[in-house]
Amino acid sequence: MTDDEPTDADSQFHRGRNLICGFFCDQDYAAGAHWLEKAAAQNHPPAIAELGPMHFHGQHYPANQERGLELLEQAAGLGHTDALNTLGLLYLHRKYKTYDEVKAIDYFRRAAEADDYEGTLNYALWHETEGNFEEAVRWYRQSMGHKNHVAYYHFAGLLADGKGVAQDIDEACRLYGFAAGELQYPWGYYGWARLHDDPKYGKQNLGDAAAFYFMAGDKGISQAQLRYAELAELGHGDPKAKYDAYVWVRVAMEHLPKDEMPRAEATFLRIKKKLWFWQLRTAEKKAESTIAFLKRYRRC
Repeated sequence: MTDDEPTDADSQFHRGRNLICGFFCDQDYAAGAHWLEKAAAQNHPPAIAELGPMHFHGQHYPANQERGLELLEQAAGLGHTDALNTLGLLYLHRKYKTYDEVKAIDYFRRAAEADDYEGTLNYALWHETEGNFEEAVRWYRQSMGHKNHVAYYHFAGLLADGKGVAQDIDEACRLYGFAAGELQYPWGYYGWARLHDDPKYGKQNLGDAAAFYFMAGDKGISQAQLRYAELAELGHGDPKAKYDAYVWVRVAMEHLPKDEMPRAEATFLRIKKKLWFWQLRTAEKKAESTIAFLKRYRRC
């Protein structure tokens, strides 16, 4: 061992993780695994937890789900709450033969009760999915204490719809705004736009909705891109951007979920029919350049 090689478990873990991820160095799974194993031999919980998924998924090691779960259990037993969340996610995936929803939720519960950042969110999300809205509210509130951006977004949605908590549209708006602005979570803009788009929330203003959808769409949310295109078609987009409706429906169609595509295709055909052939040529050039730009930054 040379003088610059770490002997303490924490430094060995960080060197191993940097090599695995290619942080500040060339990616090297073999060297990374070597240092993680050294740290794990000193009972270092994060190192053990890092080795678990590598064994489970067959990264560097032969795929061995049982060994991967065993290592994660060991890390969890040493108080590593991230291992509990990882176990929950692995047991929740139907594509794995280890699928067991009961076990998955129990791991999320244990992580949540340990006041873990991801655990409180995962447990809240499960309760919301199951329709246990009051419990979802409880755990979202706890997760929000950690400034978890996803928790703010989902809690705002429950507030807006009055599920598990008294309806408060103004507070929902504030929380969406906080998630979008302070926490830089673009889905916050999407939620904010939804409140100004749907008349049932009593704040309908399609101009404001279009502005918020644009901000969410500019960050890569395909549903926001499509809705912005629809509102731009109705005259609520940027008045200086002549072909905005065409451009943004084309952007959305690059990565929309399959169930949204028929609506997008109908919108595209409707917009296309309103343009002369020379306008179509200009609009398509603008769309192609916008798509290329957004793809460069993984927003499309």
